[in-house]
Amino acid sequence: MDYNDPICYRLVSNIEQQFCTRLYHDNQDSCNHASGEPILQWIKNRWMQVGLLSSAIDTADGNCLRIYTRLTYYHEWIESIVNSKNLKSSNLANTAMIYECDSTTTECGCSRENVALSSAKIFGGEEAVPFSWSMIVSVRLNNSEEHSCSGTILTAFYILTSADCVDGASDLEVTIAAGIHDRITDFPMIRYAHEIYIHPQWNKSDGTYRNDIAILRLFPPLSIPGGFGLARTCISYTNSKNETINYPSAGSNLVVVGWGSTQYNESYFSDTLHQAGINMIDNNNSICQALIHDVEKQFCAGAYEKGPCRGDSGGPILQWKGTYWEQVGITSYGGGCHHSDPLSIFTRLTYYFDWIESVIKISLTTTTRKPPPQPVSYACDKTLSCGCGMSDVALVSSRIVGGENAIKNSWPMIVSLRFNGTNNHSCGGTILSNSYILTAAHCFRRISIDDPRGITIAAGMLNRSDPLQIIRNVDRIYIHPNFTNLPDDYRHDVALLHIDQPFVFASNSNITKTCIHRINPLIPVSENPKNGSRLAVIGWGLLLQQVPFIPEILQQAEIFAIDNRDPTCSVSINNTDFLFCSGLYEGEKDSCQGDSGGPIFQWAGKYWEQVGIVSHGKGCAIAGFPGVYVRLSYYYNWIEEILKRDGEHLEPEITQTTTPNTACACKFNILTFGSLLLLFLPYRT
Repeated sequence: MDYNDPICYRLVSNIEQQFCTRLYHDNQDSCNHASGEPILQWIKNRWMQVGLLSSAIDTADGNCLRIYTRLTYYHEWIESIVNSKNLKSSNLANTAMIYECDSTTTECGCSRENVALSSAKIFGGEEAVPFSWSMIVSVRLNNSEEHSCSGTILTAFYILTSADCVDGASDLEVTIAAGIHDRITDFPMIRYAHEIYIHPQWNKSDGTYRNDIAILRLFPPLSIPGGFGLARTCISYTNSKNETINYPSAGSNLVVVGWGSTQYNESYFSDTLHQAGINMIDNNNSICQALIHDVEKQFCAGAYEKGPCRGDSGGPILQWKGTYWEQVGITSYGGGCHHSDPLSIFTRLTYYFDWIESVIKISLTTTTRKPPPQPVSYACDKTLSCGCGMSDVALVSSRIVGGENAIKNSWPMIVSLRFNGTNNHSCGGTILSNSYILTAAHCFRRISIDDPRGITIAAGMLNRSDPLQIIRNVDRIYIHPNFTNLPDDYRHDVALLHIDQPFVFASNSNITKTCIHRINPLIPVSENPKNGSRLAVIGWGLLLQQVPFIPEILQQAEIFAIDNRDPTCSVSINNTDFLFCSGLYEGEKDSCQGDSGGPIFQWAGKYWEQVGIVSHGKGCAIAGFPGVYVRLSYYYNWIEEILKRDGEHLEPEITQTTTPNTACACKFNILTFGSLLLLFLPYRT
């Protein structure tokens, strides 16, 4: 049932902790209940328990209304008890060896959780401690969501895997999923392989698996560090050929990790990440000599009935170095999941150290941990009627292409527009009042504004797939009467949407109104926002023009307004009263399809003021063509007049007690801050 249903609203004290269902019944006993009964939802390929029955009542209209405890709210509490009280719950024996990683001494090889390793076998045996191998990723082919092989994180931009894994694949057909333990239930960080570098001497047809190594360049890059707790892998380095051939040394204890099959001859992969301890085998071992083709480029490792299997190719084999894990090899091929043959062959990474550095153009020899960029937190006055969420916004000023995930409940005024009765995100928007949404007019250029059936908005969510999102139908559309529906010339690109059921803000902290205030009449419209103003833009738009990737999590970024008279801006807009520019002079970071209609904000001292709407631009991330935004100060009267017809209004101006730090002194300063700029990707032509 909807949160705002009158009966549910009266009975549920906290919608984050409880939810309601309604069942029609025709006999008195059908509403009887047993507390603790589960309620489940079909998700992907399994039933997931989403609640526990708490109570039930008969309603006057002949329905049975049930109140359930919402399990997502208690996930961390449940996990803290299960994981801390009983290691056996993650299939680890009581004698598991705990490897305490020291993340203060190295910038790679340490994950969010410590590794706990027992003597169990990898297939059908030992599940890894969740997020103890945060450097491993799942590699998917042909734009599929299914796991194919594995890889590891070299840097935020690059993934290391096997050549055999991606041989024959084209750019943008390969994706990686990072930050997951369970492939089915965890929300992954998805990235596209924008470029694929296969070792130039790899030849699949010769059957030797020599040079079985490849590197993927990602777009956008991964957020390291970030909310997913991702980690870089450490690569081994040696000084001589003799040292390379004997590294790691015979008998060394190693660990293989992956989501591969957990039983011999299985056709499906493991849902959860598995691990196994195996041993380095001497190059002169007779079984190893029969399998290996080049001892300088490959090595053998294994143990009886333990080792990698189908789906583990491209994944890491690692060695404990006392304070961190070092990746010494890549899983290449082996003896049929060790059903009869205890050995597998791995690509020896020490041989390829120089080649890896030549591709990624970054030194991998440093071991000094660099402090992560510190986010700037904006303390919002949560008593205000607009412009603030229950959580403060925290923006990281850095050159992270693709930006950063927003914090839950930090932007509760944003909504997602969906068309044609689907759940697919098309444009952004913001909540103006109880019944009105603000967005861009060009979002409706192929939609009949006289028949808004099938147009919905989704609010109150950070993740686009959040089952708790609030859905409303659009029943009226107001396009600005002077809107020019011309490619790259969307003057007056503003629209208002009326929804069929008003929001109830008092009962839901996940939604609030956006702030739009009338500017001082003595200040020219074209100076709001001012040149160089620090702005924040948010949305679920594409992260690259050619890549059909829409992020699940709401993205945010700090950007700057560009001078109206700057050549890069003047070629993009024809009236500075209607429009303004934001972006990078050199391109590389820009807006793209999917963020149109979404907001761009300016910090006003104790709340966020919406100063614009994402409109259009030439391509995506082209040097000299910044993003173009609707300047909202010009449209205040038009917006307010429409709201008044339904007895609604924009929120009144808030008296300032703090002077916002919003502007740079000159163009030189804008360029200086250019390294901080990020722009999330609107709908573009």
